[in-house]
Amino acid sequence: MCNEYEAQALDFMGKTNTTIDIKFGELRPYFDDATKDQRDVYIVVMQKMGREFRFAFGQSLARSGNYVLLPGWKASDTCPACVNAVPRRNSHRYERRAKTAPTYYDILSSMDAQVHDSIDDFQTDYGYVINSVADYHRLVKTYNAVNEQANNLRLLFNDDELDQLADIQ
Repeated sequence: MCNEYEAQALDFMGKTNTTIDIKFGELRPYFDDATKDQRDVYIVVMQKMGREFRFAFGQSLARSGNYVLLPGWKASDTCPACVNAVPRRNSHRYERRAKTAPTYYDILSSMDAQVHDSIDDFQTDYGYVINSVADYHRLVKTYNAVNEQANNLRLLFNDDELDQLADIQ
């Protein structure tokens, strides 16, 4: 049985005759940031009337099947049994969390079909602060990715359907 959020997503998919296929891709850093946190990255394919939009979806860290340090251990701790172990895999200090695939709601509620006319508008709308050249490059990369997503969604859905998509929350 699904909750009200997943019901919203299923209702949208039924009304728009859309299918979504979600397959695990790999465990890797997803965002271009300094932390390089590992998360499950899924390959998502949305299809409607012979058209498809294929993209990577980075699952939240809490729902990714990554390795977590067990209570009572620090990553810097040494252990005779772990000296030759590959970090995070062959060590009794870490355990792997269960992987939780994203739901249709997770996917659809993250979609934004708004095309931003300029990078300045995008920066203002989302509150990006630029303190370095690297920050600016990340902003440009994000701006281009968001507009690419919006354009792909506009190829799949009409304006009424995009309004329905925006209401999934």
